[in-house]
Amino acid sequence: MALLLSLLLGVIACGGSDLSLEPAQKSGNGNKGAGAETAEFPDKDLIVTATCSATDRGAEVTVTGWDVRAWEAAALRTFDVPADVAVDRKDTDARSPLIELCGDAFPGLGGANEGPREVPEDSLRQLFDKDYMRMAVLLLDAETGGTRAGYLDAKGKITELSRHDRDAFTDAPGEQNAVFSEDGGAVWFTQDIDEAKVRIVSRSVSGEHALREHGGGDGMHSHDALTVASNPTRGVFGAGLQVSPDGQRAITPISGFGWNIVNLPRESTVINTDSDLIPVPYDSECDPRGWIDDVTVLCSHGRAPYDAARTNSFSRLDTSLLDRHESIENGLLSEPIIPSTDRENTVRAISPDGEQMIFASLQGSHYTYFRSSTAPGSSPERISAAGALDALSSGDVLEWR
Repeated sequence: MALLLSLLLGVIACGGSDLSLEPAQKSGNGNKGAGAETAEFPDKDLIVTATCSATDRGAEVTVTGWDVRAWEAAALRTFDVPADVAVDRKDTDARSPLIELCGDAFPGLGGANEGPREVPEDSLRQLFDKDYMRMAVLLLDAETGGTRAGYLDAKGKITELSRHDRDAFTDAPGEQNAVFSEDGGAVWFTQDIDEAKVRIVSRSVSGEHALREHGGGDGMHSHDALTVASNPTRGVFGAGLQVSPDGQRAITPISGFGWNIVNLPRESTVINTDSDLIPVPYDSECDPRGWIDDVTVLCSHGRAPYDAARTNSFSRLDTSLLDRHESIENGLLSEPIIPSTDRENTVRAISPDGEQMIFASLQGSHYTYFRSSTAPGSSPERISAAGALDALSSGDVLEWR
């Protein structure tokens, strides 16, 4: 689940365009700006989305940078993914953020095809380097059935970071969860040690691609993924991870224990029940959707919370006030952010300063898109620009710069 600049969306008019359930599930890159394919991704006022579609050779991943002032495509990258890259679960046990991204392209094999997706875990953004010139991949070894880490550039070139000696009497390579470091200088991944343990390692994208070991532990769960946290740089392996902007804590669900805030150590770690966990109280009915700031989490509430005023709304959870007593006390949960309605709302993006969010709102069979302050008592404003429908109706939002 590290952005620092605020949104300038005041120029977007209120009015309205609806989007039916059917178009919301189609990939598209409409309203492309001139020269977007070769343009650099701007550092501000940009929402970056990624979509995936199946092809005869494998898959095609399209990354688009949308200018949030005009809702036009400002930059575009297309990655032609060959068949020897792990992209679906049909023929492999590979674990990669790319498989999650391409779930809708391979129905029933990678993810839900149910309209706009929530803010994804951090590993999906880290599938790409900073400038979206390279994508971390797992290469399928047809002979051994193993997987090896590498990366694919936008020109279609694959770089193998790990090589396997087929003449040696050894296990098949079991490299998983390949992602980029924040500076793009290394690909981090995990190695399966046995059915209960993983090792966190990395290889530089330059030179001899020397292997560095960073730690490991128990945590072989099918839904776990690797995230590279900052301050300092280290690998974190766990489920549904969204790391706070300062890199010191993360949101994670623990099987049988619900949502937790985990205080991260300064070294690479595998999240499990022995980690420094603080449970999100059940009576908060908080489904965490991302970080507003270093200590505040955006909570989503469903259709039938105990507190009716929170129905289909959002709240702010102050994690600095959490203790281990698992109950709502000390005002740690804010008043509702938006009014309670019959609309089902899906957070698509949180602004880099945490002051704004964009969400999809389903009423009947139609989606509309709104932006809102993350302050309690806010009034959402509908986004009417046609380009916003292209930007927000399919795939994942990787970041808001």
